[in-house]
Amino acid sequence: MKKLRGKDSVVENILLIGGDAGSFSLNRVFPAAFMSGVFDHLLDDAWRLRVLGNISRHLGPKGI
Repeated sequence: MKKLRGKDSVVENILLIGGDAGSFSLNRVFPAAFMSGVFDHLLDDAWRLRVLGNISRHLGPKGI
């Protein structure tokens, strides 16, 4: 967040979520998701698939 200080036009369009990408749960959907560097650190293919499945639950149809 420190790098985003003073960039209000960016901050108002970004939701940063800390936590476990394989199990977070939100009551909304998003038009896109960005996970920086995450897949480099995931342990195995089963975990990668769990993360992708969880993220896909939070992505809405194009044009939301």
